[in-house]
Amino acid sequence: MHVTIIGRKNCVWCRKARKLCKSTDLRYDYKDLDAPANAQLRRWFEVENIKTVPQIFVDGQHIGGYEEFEKHVR
Repeated sequence: MHVTIIGRKNCVWCRKARKLCKSTDLRYDYKDLDAPANAQLRRWFEVENIKTVPQIFVDGQHIGGYEEFEKHVR
């Protein structure tokens, strides 16, 4: 299982998602929505009208936020 977490630095739920990945030995990538290199992700958030982080994908499938991800993992 490979996880992609799109979040922001100061987001508590984003940190919890990364911590959950580490504690369950899941491979993950973290993409900071505010990093200049991720402008395309910010545009995607705007187009899709996504207002919250984290947005989490497992094996390329959108899971949702932290609570959905925790249920998926457990």
